[in-house]
Amino acid sequence: MKYLKEPFFWRLSQSESLEEYQPGGYHPVHLGDVIYPTSGVKTSRYRILAKLGYGGFATVWLAEDLVRKNQCVALKVNIARLTGRNNEVKILKTCSSLPQDQLGSAHVVRFLDAFEIEGPNGTHEVIVTEVVCGWYPTVVEASGDVDTRKICRDVSLGVSWLHGNGITHGDIHGNNIGFRVPRLSEISPDLALKNLKEVIGAQTCIAVVPKDRTYDTTHLPKYLVEENSGAVWLHGRLADIRPDDYCPVILDFGGAFRQADIMPQPYVPLVFTPPELLFEAGTLSFAGDIWALGCTLSQLLFRSTLFGRISNHTQLVRAFAKTFGPFPSAWLDASILVEAGIDNETIANNSPSLDIVSTEWAVTQTTLPWDEASRESPELAKLMKGMLQYLPQDRVNIHQVLLSPWLRVQLQDSKSITRPKSNSAFLEDSASILTT
Repeated sequence: MKYLKEPFFWRLSQSESLEEYQPGGYHPVHLGDVIYPTSGVKTSRYRILAKLGYGGFATVWLAEDLVRKNQCVALKVNIARLTGRNNEVKILKTCSSLPQDQLGSAHVVRFLDAFEIEGPNGTHEVIVTEVVCGWYPTVVEASGDVDTRKICRDVSLGVSWLHGNGITHGDIHGNNIGFRVPRLSEISPDLALKNLKEVIGAQTCIAVVPKDRTYDTTHLPKYLVEENSGAVWLHGRLADIRPDDYCPVILDFGGAFRQADIMPQPYVPLVFTPPELLFEAGTLSFAGDIWALGCTLSQLLFRSTLFGRISNHTQLVRAFAKTFGPFPSAWLDASILVEAGIDNETIANNSPSLDIVSTEWAVTQTTLPWDEASRESPELAKLMKGMLQYLPQDRVNIHQVLLSPWLRVQLQDSKSITRPKSNSAFLEDSASILTT
């Protein structure tokens, strides 16, 4: 059935796509809904209070746990076509079963529950976790100065814990970093309900009304809630939190896998895509996480992505060439380079290298969010150079990242860092870590 080019009277710019409310897509969720397993014993019941956010594969909601009284949680409702096609629930259950006293475990989101629901668009996985704040810029605005290097170190510790337990995250970037703060654990449903008017009042809700009266509305929500309605309110409750109280946590394990698992289809945002996904067999590994972590550290530090605005793979490989120089010889015949009109001779004549990026950082060091930037910037550049090598086997491993001079994880702490269980190319002697 054909509809008008713009099928709806109103849209929200900061919300999920209405076209994705179709079989296989989003589940319609409304404020006040009670969500519980479609089949089996109804041991889980959650009342929707506010919207926390959305992504290409899920919507996320602040909810009241009706079984465990006086507790608020975050509900992630995945699109239906993901059900049974990724390892997210299995990985989160694995994480929750592992020892929680290992260094880095505190920097992975706390898993609470999971179940499936049936809706007009199919069967959806619902994942329940602790409530955390959204990503870095909003946190900084809510709290003032934050020790950015500590944030980078803590995120790296979380990656270390995952790798040490054989887990590749597969989708590390700034929007998958949340922040646990003490007062969130104090938010009761009564407090949330008391402030619900404030939550909704800070945002926009619009009715979903198709222009064509024959449009099938059975798959649609009655209205859309703008992104981060709940997050706006949460951040507003945090004005008296000290910057050191923020604990970064890694979220969204939809792309995660262990060595024994089938790797899910990668959905890495373009500017965080490691080169091997473009030039090789399309496999991810610990090294892919290291590349994405390097890009994420840049995002956390400078509040912008390392390669700027990139809209396609051709632009991305050109950005690689400009930043890192000639490509490995094994990749020179790759169709993506031919299409982009890139060859190593041209790249070499333009003398691109990470040193240029380092120089740019040094020039703009007055904007860097840490003290004594002139002294620390070269150490940061050395760390980034080790993380952002073209070939996966040439990148530093997460243990080396943590012991780099810029992150300064103390040697006495490094003994309790969980080293990766696999990928032997990364298990090099830590005595050589980024010190030459």
